[in-house]
Amino acid sequence: ETLLNVEAGFKALWLDGRLAADAALFWMDRDDMQLRSSAQFTANPNDFVFITSNAEGHATGLEASVSWQLTDDWRVHGSLGLLDSEVDAYGLDREQDIEGGIVGRDFAHAPSWTASAGITYLDATGWFGRLDLNAADDFYFDYSHDERGGGRTTVNLRLGREWAHWAVYSWARNLFDEEYNTRGFSFGLEPPWFERTTYTRLGEPRHYGITASYRY
Repeated sequence: ETLLNVEAGFKALWLDGRLAADAALFWMDRDDMQLRSSAQFTANPNDFVFITSNAEGHATGLEASVSWQLTDDWRVHGSLGLLDSEVDAYGLDREQDIEGGIVGRDFAHAPSWTASAGITYLDATGWFGRLDLNAADDFYFDYSHDERGGGRTTVNLRLGREWAHWAVYSWARNLFDEEYNTRGFSFGLEPPWFERTTYTRLGEPRHYGITASYRY
């Protein structure tokens, strides 16, 4: 596989450095793109064929981020990613019960947009807090089928205090215990009819804890 990537962007500081932003536009052309897929071409549910084949594809996109120090204690930040990807050529046949082809379809695991936004508080005495919101569009799980994972929106939170060498904080990831998919598979596995079924792998559920660290 060969990849030709063209990118142009900028980075800037305003308001005496309190406002920072950057953005990049890119275009990529993938030649002999390696696509790995699986298939069941026989009536035996234990028969799987795993294939890595050549394809062609291209993508265009935008990546941008901004950070603004509103006051001495408060800072807001965010990012945005936009992606338009497409498979241009693919030479293999898919399983008979899968309608449509790969040509003209998005890449697998390539959501059309991702975004984040957050706010951070840190005062002169060391007390701090940070709240982050992360979101993404849905996406195709694989090239061997056309099942899609839903979008996701998760919230992370961290609260604590810093000293010269010590820091203690409590944290929570996926604060509201959002259920979302990270992988998906589609094949016949369950007797007696071994009908095609979609199986998904879920993302990390809510995690929380307390962390103490020492810098020297």
